[in-house]
Parts: sequence; C-alpha cells; structure tokens
Amino acid sequence: MALEFAMAQTLKVKNGDIVTNAATGRFTLTTGSSKLSQDIQEFLSIHIQPNGFGAGIEQLVGIVESSIEMFTSITDRQIRDGLLTFIRLINQNPVIDRSPAEKIVGISSIQVGADPVDPTTFYFSINILTENGNATTVRSQINIS
Repeated sequence: MALEFAMAQTLKVKNGDIVTNAATGRFTLTTGSSKLSQDIQEFLSIHIQPNGFGAGIEQLVGIVESSIEMFTSITDRQIRDGLLTFIRLINQNPVIDRSPAEKIVGISSIQVGADPVDPTTFYFSINILTENGNATTVRSQINIS
C-alpha cells in the first residue's frame, strides 16, 4: 500500500477564534504562506513542548524586570533557536506534503521591541525565507504581565 501524502492545511484562526465562511457557515481552511504565518504565531504563543516546538517566551518574564535590552536579546536567541527546531520538525514529518510557501529555508531577521508606553508588551517581526523564494513576514505581540 502506497503512502498517501496529506496536503498541509489547517483551520484558519483569527484573534484566537476559528474563522467560518459567512456564506456557507463552514470552517475556513488556510494553506501556503498564510498557514506558515499562523503556525509561527502559534509557535510564539506557547510553552516549549517536549518535542521542542514553541518559543517559551513566558519563561523569560522575570528577565524584563532587570533589563529590557537583556530581554530582547535573549528573546531573539530563543525565537531563533525555536524556529530552527520548528524547521527540523517540519522536515522530519514526511506524511504532510507542504507547499513551497510553507517550507522554511532560512530566517533573514528577527526584531524584538518593547512598547514605549507599556514595558510588559513586546512586539515581534520575523522575516522567514521560504522554498518558493519568497519572504514571509510575521508580526506579533505578547503581553507578559
């Protein structure tokens, strides 16, 4: 029996809610660069899992009290290391046939910044290079209070 590949798609999520099609009432699926962006948003928001997936940013909460510069530097490194694990996990899963827009081949930049008004809110901008030659920019924010 031949191994059949599943297309990489998932339910589309916006502001934590599953998106439905207003006309049909059915769930909306996401693929390609939109799916990659959603996957990275999820990666940024969760604890580090046993397989290494997740940024674990919440583990850095105490650091912000001592130095915003230290927090942004350590967070940059943690995101970069976590994304390399994310890439490894994607490449280890041969069952899912991901489109070239979902396959990460490199990280061109990561920017971490603190909100000037609320020192417990941080912004992230991550530029990802994909197999299809395009760059995907993921922007996110997290409040660690």
